[in-house]
Amino acid sequence: MKRLIIELTNHCNANCLFCSNQNIKPKGFMDFDLFKSIIDDFPEVKQVEPGWFGEGSLHPQFYEMLEYMKERSKDILIYTNASIDPVRLADIEPLQVVFSIEADNKELHEKIRRGLKWETVYNNIMEFQRLKKRTRTVVRMTVTDENRNRISEIKKFWIKRVDVVSAYNEHSAGRDVGGCYREIKTCSKPDDFMVIAWNGDCIICCTDYNRSVVLGNVRDGARKIWDEGARQRESIRNGEMLDICKHCGFTHSAYLKRA
Repeated sequence: MKRLIIELTNHCNANCLFCSNQNIKPKGFMDFDLFKSIIDDFPEVKQVEPGWFGEGSLHPQFYEMLEYMKERSKDILIYTNASIDPVRLADIEPLQVVFSIEADNKELHEKIRRGLKWETVYNNIMEFQRLKKRTRTVVRMTVTDENRNRISEIKKFWIKRVDVVSAYNEHSAGRDVGGCYREIKTCSKPDDFMVIAWNGDCIICCTDYNRSVVLGNVRDGARKIWDEGARQRESIRNGEMLDICKHCGFTHSAYLKRA
């Protein structure tokens, strides 16, 4: 295992055009004690991503959770829509912060990421960039019909302001974009990550947003679930794909060159 993906919450303060988060129920927040037990169960796993299908920074104890990981020398990888406290986050010094943003202006941003004010997002990113020390900052955009003709301009705008810019084509998590599925013959993702939902359910894959394959609940032992899933992970690696693999648009959405 390379990384723990721990969903602190599946709540989100945005309603993005391409995202199906609004359809995911029930919503909730991970108990802090449960979070600590997961971290402590895997001392050998260095990378932790405190978020999955929601905006992790909405958790009332978000920064305390980050501190808990920092105290245990974890490499913290954060994905956020920039709804962060830039001062507190800079104090944590994550290994990497990925800002999800698809625009370089107010009109386009608020059209795609409904509910998020451009001024707030932009100012938070700029303040974090000013305060950070070793953290690598990334703007990661989803290419949609709304911004497709401005990708070059958007990348040029952000590469002057953060460390890295990357872009991925929209996949079918939120709306039908067509043509993003293709046959998958093997996959190593379940070997690389352990995905744990806010309620403790262990999900087979980070793209299984609907939680269709639940391996167990970490309250019964996170290490036990991981060890008992070895045979299933090997089967997937050897080409025995699950039904959800047939509808994995994300894995094969085109990756566009980094700026």
